[in-house]
Amino acid sequence: MNQPSANPLNDRIPSLIAHLIVCLQDFLSILEQESNMLKSGQPERITEILEQKQIHSDAISAATKTLQSTLSTENSSIEALLSKETNYPELNSQIESFITLSEKCQDLNLANGMTIKMLSTINQHALDIISGKPTSNVKLYGSSGTTENSNNPQNTLGKA
Repeated sequence: MNQPSANPLNDRIPSLIAHLIVCLQDFLSILEQESNMLKSGQPERITEILEQKQIHSDAISAATKTLQSTLSTENSSIEALLSKETNYPELNSQIESFITLSEKCQDLNLANGMTIKMLSTINQHALDIISGKPTSNVKLYGSSGTTENSNNPQNTLGKA
């Protein structure tokens, strides 16, 4: 593709964005594995991919810093490149792919984090009930079938 001479583009920028896209695709794959592990009922297996997730996260961070540095030396930004879509349609497409992948990764990482937090809360609550630890704002079903606040926070589950 011939670029107009009035808007020279650093040749590194498209390759840096392409590298970021590959990093994001790999990271998305790891996030999907994490999501599947959470859905499968085997969340303890998540620790197997935590190291991979951290390595890919670090790679994305390093590639992003390199891109930002390169754009800074060019006195440019992603937004500025997008606004020049008529001059760089292939780069515009690349940037759109990068943005879409970034959003997918962010959404899936957030969903996985919320799932992990919810499972942790459920597990902690179950452990507190089993161990007889005081709990607050617990509603129990009474003999009439209605819910009522627990009057005795030291109740334990079934004593013989």
